[in-house]
Amino acid sequence: AENQFLAKLGPSYIEEAFRVARHVDSNANLILNENRVEGHGTVKSDAFYSFLESAVERNVPINEVGLQAHFDAAGRGDRRIPSPWSIRKNIHKLGTLGLKVNISEMDVRTAKLDGFGLAERDEIAAKI
Repeated sequence: AENQFLAKLGPSYIEEAFRVARHVDSNANLILNENRVEGHGTVKSDAFYSFLESAVERNVPINEVGLQAHFDAAGRGDRRIPSPWSIRKNIHKLGTLGLKVNISEMDVRTAKLDGFGLAERDEIAAKI
């Protein structure tokens, strides 16, 4: 995705940031945190895996991957919540790179669930 770091520093800015971090603290647990990559087989999760696979091959000092699970209970299409099977499959796939994988953030938005009261929306969020 286009961002100011990419525009100003170029495509290697993530790799450079991890190398500098390792140089500054050789014992730091370095985590690459990303959103919307929880499910297996999406365009973004596949691109994220490819990036990590290449980074591991180039010995970029990434120890762990953090998945930011920002779910929308009313999500449709590419905003649909991935299934537990899909999340497990992607966590396993990322783990095959030798990286630890965690869900670093998790929230479920329910405001767009029309026709449901607050208690019902809370129950839906809890099931997710």
